[in-house]
Amino acid sequence: MKALSRNMCKNFIYKKLLVKTRSLEALTSAISQKFIF
Repeated sequence: MKALSRNMCKNFIYKKLLVKTRSLEALTSAISQKFIF
């Protein structure tokens, strides 16, 4: 049970990080597009 919950926690953190990096990439691309045009 403990190992399973730890795995779920890792998955949760990984997904959160993935979402954060994706939103960050979208933000930076939008900013770069604004500066280019």
